[in-house]
Amino acid sequence: MMKLLIQIALFLVFFLFSTAQMNAQIINKSVQVLVKGKITDFYSGNPMQVEIRFEDPTGKFFKISSNSLTGNFEQVLQAGVKYDVRLNSKFIFPTSYELSTPNAEQYLEINQDYQVIKLEKQTTALALDLFQSGSDNLNANTSDLIKDLNIKMRFNRSVKIDFEINLVDSHKQFEKEITKKVKKKTITEKTFDKVSYAALGDNRLKKAISNIKSQFTFPERVNIILNKSENIDDNLLNTCKDCDVRIIITDFNQNIK
Repeated sequence: MMKLLIQIALFLVFFLFSTAQMNAQIINKSVQVLVKGKITDFYSGNPMQVEIRFEDPTGKFFKISSNSLTGNFEQVLQAGVKYDVRLNSKFIFPTSYELSTPNAEQYLEINQDYQVIKLEKQTTALALDLFQSGSDNLNANTSDLIKDLNIKMRFNRSVKIDFEINLVDSHKQFEKEITKKVKKKTITEKTFDKVSYAALGDNRLKKAISNIKSQFTFPERVNIILNKSENIDDNLLNTCKDCDVRIIITDFNQNIK
């Protein structure tokens, strides 16, 4: 008898727990979240007018545009849902983000700003990590990164770029500290192997020409170059310590659709 009562009690607990979860899911699906935000240019901070597409896991999507003067936008979404957010305009490369709205039992508002990079000559539009640090070996996802770049250039047909390979991701690996005695004093000096550093650059350039160039959909619009500088002052590159390629805009005609 006692065993039967325990089984019934466990069943009731499980039933109540399952019912609570189902009710929570139903509530989440009916609860709305108002997303407010602003689209700005990464470099200038100026507002940008772009198309914003919110797509849920079922493929349902909403399209809106940010305000041309303020960059502001608002969109009502469902609570507890993960959305793919895609920003597009003839003035930017297509840019993607993810947005997970919070679980909620009642209406709420959240803020979510996004940054894009306006396509202008001599602007670094992308920073990519293609090579393993200190090596000319390509990362496993290199082909995926090139495919994504091809898609971006297909949407912006007038863009021409420098595909600039650099070495700043590996700079520290060519630094050494040498300890020596001078007049009975121990002195530590930092040295830098410039020869090996430059050789790595040459090898990376050769690898890019032999392995990456053929993957470009628009090779006539891509110029592969090498930058052997030990330091590169670039705001976008500075946000990615492992990145070793800059995509620099060399030409852009906004009148070409």
